[in-house]
Amino acid sequence: MTEATIKQLGPCQVRSKTEHPCANRAVVEIYGIPFCTACAHEQTAYFAIGELTQEAQGLGNEPLIGALVGGRGVPKL
Repeated sequence: MTEATIKQLGPCQVRSKTEHPCANRAVVEIYGIPFCTACAHEQTAYFAIGELTQEAQGLGNEPLIGALVGGRGVPKL
């Protein structure tokens, strides 16, 4: 029988060097950085926004918000 090793991740590293660090226990590592569940979901959203931003750079002068709504543009208010 093989023995599984469980890696203890310790605390979430979000805002770790600030006065208000995340107090939750890390459950996952993303690029080697420990995150709790809530912070990992938030980080995933940041990655998705970054990917959209990278894709939108190839759109010329069209605003990013136009790309986000399927290239239809946004009506003027």
